[in-house]
Amino acid sequence: MPKQFIPLTGERSTFQETVLRVSDPELFGPPIVVTSDEFRFVVAEQLREIGVEAEIVLEPQPRESGPAIAVAAVLGAQRDRGQLMLVLPSDHYIPDGEAFRDACEGAAKGAQDGYVMTLGVRPTAPATGYGYIRAGKATGSGEALTVEAFVEKPDQATAERYVEQGFLWNSGNFLFRADVMLDELAMLAPDMRRAAEAAVANAKRDLDFLR
Repeated sequence: MPKQFIPLTGERSTFQETVLRVSDPELFGPPIVVTSDEFRFVVAEQLREIGVEAEIVLEPQPRESGPAIAVAAVLGAQRDRGQLMLVLPSDHYIPDGEAFRDACEGAAKGAQDGYVMTLGVRPTAPATGYGYIRAGKATGSGEALTVEAFVEKPDQATAERYVEQGFLWNSGNFLFRADVMLDELAMLAPDMRRAAEAAVANAKRDLDFLR
């Protein structure tokens, strides 16, 4: 069983905690969960346990996060092309949910202004298990900074240098308008956008799932 479906830090799995973190209807719309066919019933049952209804999208085969984000953006744009979409990995442990929501609200202005926002985390140690972000200048949208570079997981010496230079951990959480993401895909990954649009157009409803 993948770790995101196991209750590692309490009674609920990190997947359930992730969904609950964005379950306030005054701040967030219904979630879109992209998962594999193999774990569709696990996802459905864990959502039922916490009383959250979601659009569960089944990938025919596991892909990286890019195609999942593309499909979610297509679905989100069908609801409202200008709506904000928040991408969350399902295996993160975030003990301070209020601080996380504050960070998301702080990033919302930049996203509304057309930026693809990511949440950087100030390192507590020179960890080698995370990717890093080199932040740049202020964007003028709230407290947001530009991203000068994303860098992969470093060795120990490089991680120590990154921390000294003020790099941030790359959290893998993104916030953007649906139409902005689709425009970015059209420019940078047009084949992925076309494939995502075709997948959604040809998707079939199967019980509680979209496949």
